[in-house]
Amino acid sequence: MPLPRNQGQATPRPPPANQNSTRYPTTPASTRGPAPITPSAAPPWRQQTLAQRSRAPNFGLMRSAVNAQASRIDPSMAAAMQNLNINNPSPPSPPSDCYDPSLGPLPPDDPHEAWQGSACPTINTALSTPNVAVFIPTCKCTKRTIDDFKLGQIIALPFHIPNLNPKNKATYPRLALTCEGPVFSKRRLVTILLKHQNVLFCLPLYSFEGQDLACKPDKLKWEYIPVMNKGDTKFRNPGKLQACEVETYDPKRPMKKTSCIQLTGGVKVDPVEHISFVGRMDQASYARMLAFYDRRYEIAKQKAYEPDGPKLNMGEASAVKK
Repeated sequence: MPLPRNQGQATPRPPPANQNSTRYPTTPASTRGPAPITPSAAPPWRQQTLAQRSRAPNFGLMRSAVNAQASRIDPSMAAAMQNLNINNPSPPSPPSDCYDPSLGPLPPDDPHEAWQGSACPTINTALSTPNVAVFIPTCKCTKRTIDDFKLGQIIALPFHIPNLNPKNKATYPRLALTCEGPVFSKRRLVTILLKHQNVLFCLPLYSFEGQDLACKPDKLKWEYIPVMNKGDTKFRNPGKLQACEVETYDPKRPMKKTSCIQLTGGVKVDPVEHISFVGRMDQASYARMLAFYDRRYEIAKQKAYEPDGPKLNMGEASAVKK
């Protein structure tokens, strides 16, 4: 026969006899605070304010979500990402005595300064509008055009490459985990080689962690131009090509003595990127850099077009795999 409904279940524990004891305090309804107002129950003049407040980003929740996704993607990286500082990353500061090619300076804080070239954003800023400056945590876009730059200038801008160093930890400030894999970011110095209709073609600068070109084999030294500061009589050329002379806009901060320009590492730069100005090489040095680049371009063009190997049909391909 069927059992009663409550048979076989745990009998609920009765409440304590003394409801007014200090162990089980109660709060009279008259002393309780008012219930929180929801947007639907609020007056019309407050509904818009509450709705805007409810859409405010919850950074703590965002951080938890990121850490949870990290544990799903790669369990070995989850523990390291728990300490990842998402809201306030602190990468190494650039040196103050000289310009490091891999730690370029930021633009001035004053948006009205001539070298800044961008305006403060407003809530009406639209990315679809041409030549509109945007300066928010998720986007930094200035109002500069191609005419704001000169050939031979040394500029600093965000530089992102795939992380190829397995020794970099997930908590390293310059390492970001994206949907396409780990990305390593720096604010690198580049020099403007060519100006097209709406993009700049630039060559990156390196210092090889202060080792200059002495750490490179001789056959690769032909692909780098040493950089010397204007008027430096003690400069020693560690490369194979004649150095380019650069004068910085800040006379108190010269270029790092181990700086060099890579002729084979051209990058495209948009004029509206978050760029700061460092200096410029003289006309003779620019002409020399352009000639060195043309020479490397002609050498690369001499390599013949390699034909593809023999094509295999599906049967032959499966036989090779076995």
